[in-house]
Amino acid sequence: MNSVGHINHGLWTHPRDESHRFNELNYWTDLAKTLEQDLTLKESIQLPSHDPSTLISAMAAVTQNLGFGVTVNLSYETPYQFARRFASLDHLTQGRIGWNIVTGFGKVLGKMMQYKKISKSVFLLILKKFIKLTIKGAFIKAKRTPVLFQAGASPRGLAFSTRHAECVFIGGDQPAKIKQQVDKIRELAVQQGRNPEDIKIFVGITVVTAETDELAQEKLAEYARYASPEAGLAHFSSSVGIDLSKYADDEAIPYQQTNSIASVNNKFKENQITPNDLKAQHQLGGRYPLIVGSGIDGFNLTRTVAPESHHDFIHFVIPELQQRGRFKTKYESGSLRNKIFKQGDHLTQQHPAADFRCQNSNYNNSIETADRQKQTA
Repeated sequence: MNSVGHINHGLWTHPRDESHRFNELNYWTDLAKTLEQDLTLKESIQLPSHDPSTLISAMAAVTQNLGFGVTVNLSYETPYQFARRFASLDHLTQGRIGWNIVTGFGKVLGKMMQYKKISKSVFLLILKKFIKLTIKGAFIKAKRTPVLFQAGASPRGLAFSTRHAECVFIGGDQPAKIKQQVDKIRELAVQQGRNPEDIKIFVGITVVTAETDELAQEKLAEYARYASPEAGLAHFSSSVGIDLSKYADDEAIPYQQTNSIASVNNKFKENQITPNDLKAQHQLGGRYPLIVGSGIDGFNLTRTVAPESHHDFIHFVIPELQQRGRFKTKYESGSLRNKIFKQGDHLTQQHPAADFRCQNSNYNNSIETADRQKQTA
C-alpha cells in the first residue's frame, strides 16, 4: 500500500523504519531491488494513501524478475480506463503485473461514488476489454491479461475466486483450519470445471527473525514497544464493520452479520474474543499470525519495520529454505504467470476468460505454439 502505514500499526515510529519516505520514488525502487536480491544471498492508518499503480513502472525499470500484484477495487473503477492502465503496465513490466481483485465494503465511499451494487459482470467486461485492447490489430497479438489474484472467504467470494482467480490469499491461525480452506478451494475449483492446481494459494504470515532465537525475541520485544495496539484495533474495527469501542477490554464481542471481510468477521462466530485478545493476537498490528502449515503454495509476507523486516527474511530465512529445497535458487523466465505456473504467458483453456479469445484457430494455435516454445527455451 502506497502509504505510511498499512497493517503494521505504529511501527512507522521505529527509528529504523523508513516508510515515512513513502512519497519518495527511490524508497520504492530501492525496495524493489531489495526484494529481487533474495536469490543472492497520532496514528497513520492507511492515510494518506496514494495510487500504488503509479509506482510500478519505476520499480519494474530497476528489476528484471520481480512480479507486481496491485490491489484495485472494482467498485470504483471504470472498465475501459482500468483495462487501458493495466495493459500499459503489462507492456512496461514485460508481463510481470498482477491484479488483486477486490470490491469495497465501506458504505460512505460507496455513497460518494453513487454505486449501489457491483456485480461480477463488471469484472467480465474488464476481461473482455483486456482481450480487445491486447489482440486488436496485426502487430499486437498474443498479449496477456494480468495474473488474477483474489482474497475472499465469503460464499460469494469463494464462488468468484474459484471460477476466476489464479492466486488466492487466505488467512488462518491453525494448520488444520488452513488445510480445510485449501481443500475447499480446490474442491470448488473442480466444481467450476477447472484444474485445482491452476489456483495457487498463499497464506499471510508475519516473521520476526535474527541470528539466534534469543536475538529474534529481543527484536520482537523492541518492535512491540513501538507498535500501537489501539490503532490496530481501530483498523480491525473497520475491517469487520463493527464499532469495537462499545465493548470493554475483557468483554466478549458478539458475532454480527456485516458487509465486511468475512474471514475476519467469522472469528467472532467461532470463538469468544475480547478487545484484549485482539490486541494480544495482533501484537505488531497485522492480522497475520506466526504459523507454518502444509498444503499452501506460498506466503503473503507482511512487513513490520520497513525495509528491515524484508532484509532479515532474505538474509536469515531464504537461505535455510533453499537448503531444504523449499525455495527457488534461480528465476524462471518469461511473464509473472509463467514464473508461477510454468505453463506459458496466457490464461489456460480451462479459465472462463478463454471464451473471450479470438475463435480463429490459426491465431489460437500460434499462441499455444509460442507458449510451448518459451517453456522449452
